[in-house]
Amino acid sequence: MNHNCPSCGAKLNFDNNDENIACPYCGTISAVSELLNESEAVQIAKIHAKAEKEKRNDEYRYEKERESEKQSLKKAAAFSKTRTIFCIIAGIFTLLCLIMCAVAFNDGRILAGMLAILMIILNIATIVGGFLQNKKIRNLFFLPLILSFILTLPY
Repeated sequence: MNHNCPSCGAKLNFDNNDENIACPYCGTISAVSELLNESEAVQIAKIHAKAEKEKRNDEYRYEKERESEKQSLKKAAAFSKTRTIFCIIAGIFTLLCLIMCAVAFNDGRILAGMLAILMIILNIATIVGGFLQNKKIRNLFFLPLILSFILTLPY
C-alpha cells in the first residue's frame, strides 16, 4: 500500500501486516494502523492473526525438531549396533593374533611375531576407539581393524 510520510510527505510502501514503517528519507517511524486509520477491531484481528501464525510456525518447528531427534536416535542406535559388531570381530581377531604371535615366536619367526603384536595393538585401538565420545575419532574406529586384517596377508 502507498501512503505519505506524516513528517516529510515522501511515499511509503508497506504491507497491511506490517506494524510499523520507517520513512526511507527522514527516518520517521509511523504506525501502519495510524496511517490506515484502522479501527481497534481490525487491529485486534491482525494481532490475533499474527499470533496464530506464530503459533503454527512454533508447532511446525517443534515437530521438525522432534523428527530430527528421532532420526538422530535411530542413527545412534544403528551406529551402536555396528560398533558392537566391529568390537566383537576385533576381540575375536585379537585372540587369533595372540595365537599367531605365540606360534611365530615359538617357531623363531621374530618378524612375524612382531607383526602379530602390531595387529593386536591395532585391534585394541579398534575396541577402544569404538567407545570414545569424540565423534571425529569415533567415526573412524574401524580403520585400525581393517589395517590389521590387511596385515594378515603376509601370513
